[in-house]
Amino acid sequence: MARVKSPHIFSLEDLVEYYRGTIPGSIIFSGQKIVPAELEKERKKVLSILKQYETELLKVQEATVKFAQQVVLNEPTVYIARTKDTKTEIEYLTAKTFWPLIDGNLKEIKIYLGKASEFNNDTKSKKAKEQAVVKMRQTIARRLREGSL
Repeated sequence: MARVKSPHIFSLEDLVEYYRGTIPGSIIFSGQKIVPAELEKERKKVLSILKQYETELLKVQEATVKFAQQVVLNEPTVYIARTKDTKTEIEYLTAKTFWPLIDGNLKEIKIYLGKASEFNNDTKSKKAKEQAVVKMRQTIARRLREGSL
């Protein structure tokens, strides 16, 4: 299985908030009341362009999210963990991946793989990884059909 890296998901809302200066790390969030005139001029220019091309940029955002979702559906990156049931003391393996959402966030999808002993208690087991990828694809496809993703 090849590891697929998709590009960062474009978020128009995040860009607008950044250039409005309303989020930490943004261009003017430092709390300074005085912003150099040149900087303010360029910041307003960016906001104007974002507003001017809002419809087109929203189409780009939607397309990038759908692309990223298709990447996850076809080649999910799975993270395998061993957990213990506190009541029975039995260890089992779970796998998770992250599903891209239109708002730029990621939704965690978690599945049960089986008892850890079935995989020699090894979270790096090739068998566990292969089984996790297959089950994750099935789970994502099912949840898409159900409309829960």
